[in-house]
Amino acid sequence: MAKKVYYPILKGRQGEFDAIAAVSRDTKQRITPLIDVPRKSSEAKGLMKIADNLRRSWGSEDNIIIDLYHISPSKIIEGNEHVLNYLFNCLSNCSVRAVPTTGLDRGEQYIKAALDEISKRNNGVCIRLLEDDLVDIDNLNIEIEKLLRTLKVDKEEVYLMIDLRAVYFTNALSKATIVINAINGIRNISSYKSLIFASSGFPNILNGTAGSISKVKRIDYELWQAIIQASKGLIRKPTYSDYGIVHPDKLDEYKKFVSPAAKIRYTTESEWIVLRGKQISKHGTAQYQDLSKRLCEMPSFIGSWFSRGDDYIDKCAKRVVPGSIPQKWITNDTNHHITFVVKQVSSFPVS
Repeated sequence: MAKKVYYPILKGRQGEFDAIAAVSRDTKQRITPLIDVPRKSSEAKGLMKIADNLRRSWGSEDNIIIDLYHISPSKIIEGNEHVLNYLFNCLSNCSVRAVPTTGLDRGEQYIKAALDEISKRNNGVCIRLLEDDLVDIDNLNIEIEKLLRTLKVDKEEVYLMIDLRAVYFTNALSKATIVINAINGIRNISSYKSLIFASSGFPNILNGTAGSISKVKRIDYELWQAIIQASKGLIRKPTYSDYGIVHPDKLDEYKKFVSPAAKIRYTTESEWIVLRGKQISKHGTAQYQDLSKRLCEMPSFIGSWFSRGDDYIDKCAKRVVPGSIPQKWITNDTNHHITFVVKQVSSFPVS
């Protein structure tokens, strides 16, 4: 099986499931997504839909990591079953090879549920460390060892993720130092199944007026490069992870009564190009055809051959396909982003 070079963190939206369903086989073999199950899917019906979406979009050939970060760690479904166990039973019924995720502060009920799934599924576990966990390395080592004993797993079964969530240009250098110190300070870090570094430079609010084209620096990618190329050296270089084309704190769904503006977010070597249209409720989705045409005329547009998302953009620019709804553009933009990042990071020797 191909080496994993990218761990995209997805928000469990329909457009993102469609995006991973449409990546090429080569790209799919090089990624392991982490699905952050949204709050709106925390009841039985929503959890069953998540499982069915993963059956359709990901299948049963390879592991996929699941986290309930946004859901109460003590939530019970239908009176007597922990939300994690309920979801993983749904995933098992759909033949999805799911890996549970936990952190250092999920609570006794959640840890017990994770232990149940680890012992039943035998797919390992993901331990997701946040920035606050990295402040005291001595205490971090104590807490990790305690968690490993509780979960009854060896390091070789663990995907260890360091997730800084949102990062900004003004604090990138200090963040790199924090991560480098953590990697060099965590005991036996070379023994873990995978070491992953995650962050996001995508803004929570996209500024710009209708018709504008803006560029946003991919600070998350630059930060990862700074870490793996650290002059003082790393014991182990982490594999890249990001939040794609959304901010980590993006709401699960659009606010009621607020109509989004049409937009295309296109990933390039060091930036996202954001083409912004007008409010869809007033101006419709046909405006995506004009936005697509403007993108296709830019030197940064790679071509219809590159990914399924690029192909749709090209056809939309030529008015072969309609503008479609925002969900479809989450699919197009995410599909292009994943394909681009896999090709971009494949040349770097990491864990």
